[in-house]
Amino acid sequence: MARLSRYDAAELLVDTERPDAEELRGRAMALIGPAEGGVGRGRGADGDSGRVDVLGPLVGTEDVAASWAALDTDRQRAVVATLARVVLLPPGPGTRTFRTETVEIIPRR
Repeated sequence: MARLSRYDAAELLVDTERPDAEELRGRAMALIGPAEGGVGRGRGADGDSGRVDVLGPLVGTEDVAASWAALDTDRQRAVVATLARVVLLPPGPGTRTFRTETVEIIPRR
């Protein structure tokens, strides 16, 4: 929620792995404009339509937590998969309980 609430959250809508990422970022920022304080949905930007579809409902909203809660579980999973890679580490021999230290979250970008 913290990352999606930041002033530069609209940058998440552009896939930086693309060779034309800088051009697309510029187009996205131009569409959002300074009137919105640099934050907006970026729906008109074609930086990466998949990212816009997944993150668009959360970027630039007044209450990211409420918008998150309104998403169904599949959409929430898609948001997490877009923003981070979740790695489940082996729990160790004989372990039958969940341990948070066996989950590694690696932010994308």
